Amino acid sequence: MGIQLKQLRRRKGEFGYAGIVQINGYSGMDSKDVLNELHAARMIVKQTLLGLDSGIWMTDMDSDKIVVIFIYDKEPESVLGR
Repeated sequence: MGIQLKQLRRRKGEFGYAGIVQINGYSGMDSKDVLNELHAARMIVKQTLLGLDSGIWMTDMDSDKIVVIFIYDKEPESVLGR
């Protein structure tokens, strides 16, 4: 099973970071109201992440997770306390 990533802004780079953002508190709940709340929460998280960086790819994974990949042209100096 593969995950298809939606490219929000086209950008190529040599460095990147990946992660999974999980919205806690809804595990195992599948009611329509909960799924609507999760959808709204994912939209807010995505908008916030897009405001941080333009070199970002993301996709939904299950109803409570977002896969995020940040791509940079060069290694950021502020990472790892540098």
